[in-house]
Amino acid sequence: MPEQSGKGDVIIKMHDFLKENIKIKYKRKEILAVLMELDYILCSLHYMGSFYCDKDRDQYEKETTRFIDDNLICNRLASIRYVLSVSFDEGLSENDADNLEKVFETIPYWKKPGDLCDKFWIKDPYNNREDDI
Repeated sequence: MPEQSGKGDVIIKMHDFLKENIKIKYKRKEILAVLMELDYILCSLHYMGSFYCDKDRDQYEKETTRFIDDNLICNRLASIRYVLSVSFDEGLSENDADNLEKVFETIPYWKKPGDLCDKFWIKDPYNNREDDI
């Protein structure tokens, strides 16, 4: 069963899932497409930040918003989530699905201006930071 941390976070360990659901298989073509989408988004935002680093902040913010909206970044991210979720969801038992839902309930989604999330779920290779799931 999922554990509660002192902060109210739900901690899911791999042993909470059925043994057959620990390994997930993806087609190489699907993962390559996911990596291409992520690289496009990440590199573009990096190039944008470098281009505007010594320029007007308002122009940078306007271009970032235009990039996100006109390049359908939310749609691209939703497609990435779909590709990753399909293989994951197929092997879940009812108990596993409940455990996964509890994990998603702990995500601190943006709700109002000023909301930020300082939690990282994937190890940052540059800052060697990783939070528990």
